[in-house]
Amino acid sequence: MELDPASRPGWLPGWDALITGGGWAVLLASLIITPGMPLLLAALTEHRMLRPSRDFLSLVLGDLALAVAAGTATAVIDQEQLSPPLWLSGPTGWLIPAAGLVFGLHQVRTELKTLFYIREQAWAPTKIYHQFVIYPVHGYLLTSTVPTALASAGPPASKLVITAAVSLWGAALIYDTRHPKLGHAPFDWSRFKPLPQPWPATSTTLRVDVAWQKNHPRHSRSRNRPATPA
Repeated sequence: MELDPASRPGWLPGWDALITGGGWAVLLASLIITPGMPLLLAALTEHRMLRPSRDFLSLVLGDLALAVAAGTATAVIDQEQLSPPLWLSGPTGWLIPAAGLVFGLHQVRTELKTLFYIREQAWAPTKIYHQFVIYPVHGYLLTSTVPTALASAGPPASKLVITAAVSLWGAALIYDTRHPKLGHAPFDWSRFKPLPQPWPATSTTLRVDVAWQKNHPRHSRSRNRPATPA
């Protein structure tokens, strides 16, 4: 006997309205969450465009694949009229966004300790958004939709698309671990603008970016401009 949709357990508040909106709504929302907002924040606050050659592929390309995975998974959920597992809809479901926040903070501390980033990078607007918005918000959206769809009796073709999209993101992530990029421009919150260039090569990612700028002078003409007086 099929349950009345009104009696089915829902997803966490906020995410529930989005997921029940269907696959296209989730696809669009995912694209806005990332890479849409990071692109906008980088342009407005760090005064730069995100580029695959200068930034992590898992963000500029991999997150596009994750959006496809989330949208396709939600379409399967809608088609099959699936309900979330109880642990995803009850109080335990909040463990996922909470874990995202904890992981985001832990990662920042580790990256500072290992000098992967300097402090001005670790607390740049794009980095704050990545650690404390993308991880908990997008993390729950993906964790709740993708496994639910893959474990269902949904269309094999849809499952293949989901698997391929997640695999593409995973491949980009592996590539990123071996090929560091700038990631986040060092930011001065007291002046609400990036630190003046040239930036000091005091972190792994800044050293990589110094080499990138030498090889791409057209995209880094401002690096030798004097700092604007406060």
